[in-house]
Amino acid sequence: MKQIVVAALAAFLAFPAFVSAQMQSEEAVNGMGTSDSETSMGTLDFEAADTDSSGSVSQDEADLAGISTDDFDTADEDGDGELTADEYETASGGSSSMGGSGSME
Repeated sequence: MKQIVVAALAAFLAFPAFVSAQMQSEEAVNGMGTSDSETSMGTLDFEAADTDSSGSVSQDEADLAGISTDDFDTADEDGDGELTADEYETASGGSSSMGGSGSME
């Protein structure tokens, strides 16, 4: 009986740490916290925004990264419905971590 009580107490004490870590992880993914992948403008860098690691950012991923539909459409130069790293940099105001010229024309 003592072992069950000790195990239950240990689980009860560990639960707040687990919830806190889970919330911080979700905030980073959703662009709501302060994480290394968040830029000063509040949008995620390209690698963080590309949640499925496809090498491009879809409209849904851009929405989660804080990029408006208008900015997405303007930056999608080839009209394929996906943003490359350079197109993402344009849409996010220069927050791509994967290169590009860094200049805004």
